[in-house]
Amino acid sequence: MDAVLRDRPNINPPMVVSQRTAFESDSVSSQQLASRDDDDPVIEPDGDPFVPGAVHRAKKRKVRDNKAVDHLLDALQEKWEHDKTTEQTTRESDRTFREEESKKGDRLVTIIEKGMNDTVDILRQIMNKL
Repeated sequence: MDAVLRDRPNINPPMVVSQRTAFESDSVSSQQLASRDDDDPVIEPDGDPFVPGAVHRAKKRKVRDNKAVDHLLDALQEKWEHDKTTEQTTRESDRTFREEESKKGDRLVTIIEKGMNDTVDILRQIMNKL
């Protein structure tokens, strides 16, 4: 602090808070608290040593617009249903594609087997002639 202030006096010295600190000058009187007509529930300090006799008010909850939330939920529900149908059609098309490819593969296997059988028959005929 001395490096910052140099020779100037400290106008706002830091406040030291301890159990013996009295807050009467800064606190609101109990009559002023009783005269408030808020609907906030009053919470007692439960023996907090740093706040002797102070009364705390509970935080008010924010009221949110349910219309916006409902609109968002509806939009998400529609998107979910659309994604679900899209995924289902994609799975069906993939399944039919795999079935067609397996049929093509089966045809290819039969052609290769027929070719191998023909080759074996030709080699047997050659062997019998020798």
